[in-house]
Amino acid sequence: MARYNINDLFLEIAINENFEEKVKRLINDGIDINRFKEENLNFNPIMFASYRGWLHQVKFLVEHGADINLRNQNGENALMASCMDRPSFVTFELTEIDRKKLQYATKVLADEYKKYRKESIYLERREIMKYLIEKGINVTDLCESYGFINQASALDIYMLNPYMNDLSVIDLLMSSGVPLHNSPEELYSHSTAGTALSLTRKLNYYNRRKNK
Repeated sequence: MARYNINDLFLEIAINENFEEKVKRLINDGIDINRFKEENLNFNPIMFASYRGWLHQVKFLVEHGADINLRNQNGENALMASCMDRPSFVTFELTEIDRKKLQYATKVLADEYKKYRKESIYLERREIMKYLIEKGINVTDLCESYGFINQASALDIYMLNPYMNDLSVIDLLMSSGVPLHNSPEELYSHSTAGTALSLTRKLNYYNRRKNK
């Protein structure tokens, strides 16, 4: 029986100190690298790393057996996770863990959240999307719901993210076959006064590119 559980893996991904060595130890001990964690948006490790914008961890997990095409109960996959705007408050339900290690992990996550609204944190997300697409992720997957929308693709989710405004991401997703599943009217129904400007800019670019 494995001495570690899925919480340990999430913790090591977050700490990012001697990441490779520690995760290899967990994998060798028999941990399921593809297991979903019911808390924290019901993500598995590859979705968690994609969501946080950690390209190095994403590549390492894939190289060691992470299945990029697994979907959670809502139908979300790692590509969708890399497009999301909701901050992730990660909890670790670990017993007998070293106090200093836990405090350090908490500090790392707090520091990451402070940077959350800065555009720079999203730069690696685009590279993650590109990497996942190159590795063959199912680009046409739809999740069951996203906010008030019944179904959504990765492109729909990106359109609704007011903090990611890199138009080259739209090029990447469109050229890779990711559909815009919802109409502009449906997307606007999910937006707010604070996000409508970003959505308008991205939809205008999408329409210009589509009509070329």
